[in-house]
Amino acid sequence: MFQDQGRYPEAKANYEQCLRILEASFGRKHMDVASALHHLAAVNQLQGLYNEAIPLYNRALDIYYELLGPVHADIALSLNDLAILYFKQSNHKKAEEFYLKSIDNYTQVFTRVHPDVAQALLNIAQFYKATGTLLSKIVKYCISLTLTLLCRANSQREEVLSRIDRHLHAYTWCLQSSHYECCCQCGHVARIN
Repeated sequence: MFQDQGRYPEAKANYEQCLRILEASFGRKHMDVASALHHLAAVNQLQGLYNEAIPLYNRALDIYYELLGPVHADIALSLNDLAILYFKQSNHKKAEEFYLKSIDNYTQVFTRVHPDVAQALLNIAQFYKATGTLLSKIVKYCISLTLTLLCRANSQREEVLSRIDRHLHAYTWCLQSSHYECCCQCGHVARIN
């Protein structure tokens, strides 16, 4: 509640108290502890306290990896949030690394086309737009990830392929002027259920 109202110091105090209670109740390696760590990291990130947020995200990730294995939606979300944090710190190399890890994790978690995968594609497209990364790199990721999704969307494969072909053909013109639109289109097409 406090976080949604922009009352970050109160939110942070509540998450810290929650974390202490959860660790006392369940120990340091529990899903609820990881979730509290993630929320506390997010509040720090919203306040621009990036150096405080990073170790919290990393602790949450360590717990998620230990309890859930290497592939899970909570892991992908934490990786994405770390990517955003590194981008805000202007650490573009780390940001790209974590965006790509997040996308890889999401595409392994969801065996069919899913909105979280589409959002991850849009996130990296926005990152590439903001950093002025070469167009060929953007198109490569959009197309390869969209094709990965196609392979997993067995029941709708032909319909999805047809839509992607139409959309990519229609947006070919944007390759010279607005490559971001092309990537966004890939992401929107990926939202097909």
